[in-house]
Amino acid sequence: MDQSACLQASKELDDLTGDKRVKKVPLPVLLPERLFYVLNRLKPGEFDLLELVYDDDLIFINPFGEIYGINALKEYFSKRYKNTFGINYSLAVIAAEDQEDQAFIEWQMNLQHKKIRSGVEIIVSGVSKIEYHDKITYHRDYFDPGEMLYDHLPFISSCTRWLKKVIS
Repeated sequence: MDQSACLQASKELDDLTGDKRVKKVPLPVLLPERLFYVLNRLKPGEFDLLELVYDDDLIFINPFGEIYGINALKEYFSKRYKNTFGINYSLAVIAAEDQEDQAFIEWQMNLQHKKIRSGVEIIVSGVSKIEYHDKITYHRDYFDPGEMLYDHLPFISSCTRWLKKVIS
């Protein structure tokens, strides 16, 4: 993304949020960094920000399912944020060997959800593969759903602990 495109994207972010303070923080030039910039600014009702990084016809896959298209992704985030009162994504590593249109990203998500461990913060580590041109067309998350959900639900957590003990 060239400098003028970066400035335009920053203006679009400002227009979408209505937050004049955003102009003071330049939008990252590299798409993987821009993704985390946008994810950390998502708030309930402001999921149009996803349009800055995701293509209209994207494919989004994680351990819980598959999503097709930007509107379905916005709906997914809307449901996901419904009971979330704290969420932060940390970008750890970007690996993009000789390919300008795909990257593997190691990340960490700090999450507080009122229905998971009564809102106590949980930390989930994962890796995402993204493919993109101007925007992300394919996004696949790899993470342990137990680390995010199952290990924190009363009955299921005892079953997963038992299973992990048996396997090890």
